[in-house]
Amino acid sequence: MKNLIWFFLLSLSTEIFAQDKIDIEVQSGHLLPITTMEINPDGTRLVTSSADKKIILWDLNSNLQVNSWSLDMGTYVGVVEGLDFNQAGNILAASSKWAVAFIDVSNGKFISTYILPEGREGGQVQLSATENIAYLITNTAVMSSGARYSELIILDIKTGSEIKKWN
Repeated sequence: MKNLIWFFLLSLSTEIFAQDKIDIEVQSGHLLPITTMEINPDGTRLVTSSADKKIILWDLNSNLQVNSWSLDMGTYVGVVEGLDFNQAGNILAASSKWAVAFIDVSNGKFISTYILPEGREGGQVQLSATENIAYLITNTAVMSSGARYSELIILDIKTGSEIKKWN
């Protein structure tokens, strides 16, 4: 077995040194563990989020990082807990405990951000297949009993504002 390993290393080093130029590309990904990921509808891009409050968009054909965004907006953003692409794959929603950010992945710019009111905690976000709206499930603590109840909030992607909510 030892001879086989040496043969492999020798043949690999011979191949590397026979090349005129060695291309080494170092990619920095997340600094902390990945918390969630999502593949775009056509299967060409992967988006990952981490406890480092960073979102990274990867090209699955080249395995290269396409773009990254930091969701560190002070005390409002925690770890990203939910990601969702719209059906066209050009808009990404990222939800944390206290905020939802909408990103245009085609140009890399933030579209809008929704900060949850105090006392509400965000959860999963889902983008509509046909409209520029998003559905957000929140949990709210009731102080007197300690019980929790959920709300469904419809958000306008372009403005980041509430359209309607149910609890």
